[in-house]
Amino acid sequence: MTTVETVSPAEIESTRKLGARNESEILRAVARVTQAHVADCMGVSASTISRALDDLNRWALLLAAAGLQVNPVDSMVVDAH
Repeated sequence: MTTVETVSPAEIESTRKLGARNESEILRAVARVTQAHVADCMGVSASTISRALDDLNRWALLLAAAGLQVNPVDSMVVDAH
């Protein structure tokens, strides 16, 4: 049995904005340390990272839709609740 939930236009827009912030945060971080360094840390080639970044928008939106936000490891995150 599946249930279909209605998503409001406001929620769609909020997800889009958070997804864009997630994507931007990831791209800035990768640019700061280089794709080659990221690849070395993951044990893959730089071209693998390049291909993964081609799908970044989709993954950033998925995180946003699930209520997740990307933050730098050295940031302080405070729960709004």
